[in-house]
Formats: sequence, structure tokens, C-alpha cells
Amino acid sequence: MKYLPWAELFQSAFVTVAIATVLDYFLLLGLVAIANTGMNIAPPQFLLPLIALLIPAAVSLGIGALAIFITARFFRQVLLRAGTMWGLIGCVLIFLFLRSLLPVPGLLVGGIDYFSIVGIVVGAFTYGRRYWRY
Repeated sequence: MKYLPWAELFQSAFVTVAIATVLDYFLLLGLVAIANTGMNIAPPQFLLPLIALLIPAAVSLGIGALAIFITARFFRQVLLRAGTMWGLIGCVLIFLFLRSLLPVPGLLVGGIDYFSIVGIVVGAFTYGRRYWRY
């Protein structure tokens, strides 16, 4: 933990959470605009519990994968291994916690709970499978 590139990991985590927040905000604006037009886009009632489970899980998986993608693409000086991936996940969770303290409107990117932590870890390690090393 002492030798991880913390500055780059925090920068990558900040960019990841900022992108997720901006996308979440634009999704919220789009849904409000659709609701104001009077269009009925509601799914069938029997699918609502399934959608309520799958969408937050997909968002958490996406945030974890986005963190690995941004680090691999834009922070090339960071050698992605299992240790740095765990450090990156910790940084992402810190910024998600800080984001939850701010009065930023959003729909899907919210606070930290058990399922979002697991989703971020699974998303990061699934997308970053090729970076696993001892």
C-alpha cells in the first residue's frame, strides 16, 4: 500500500466519479424532459421489481469498469495489477462517498451501500481481468 501511485489513482477515481455523475445528471434531465412531453414510457408492472434490482447493479458494474478503463487509457504510468486495482477501488469509493455528501441531483449514482461496493469490485475485476497479476 505504501508504494502505490496514490496521486494518479485519486485523479483517475475523481475523473471516473465525475463522468458517472455527469452522465447520471443528463439521464435525469432527459427523463424529466420526456415526462414533460407527456409520453408514456413506463415498463409493464411485472418488470418493475426486476428493473429495480438490475439497473443499480449495472450502474455499479459500469463504474468499476469505467475506473479501470480510464486508468488504463489516460493514466498509463500506473501499472494495473491486483494491488493497484484494489487501491483504485478504494479511491472510487472515497469519491462516491464525498459525492453523496454534496447536493448534486442524480438518479442512479448515489451513496455507498453493500451492493454498490460489490458491484464496483466485480465490475473492476471483470473488466480488468487481463491486468491480474500477483
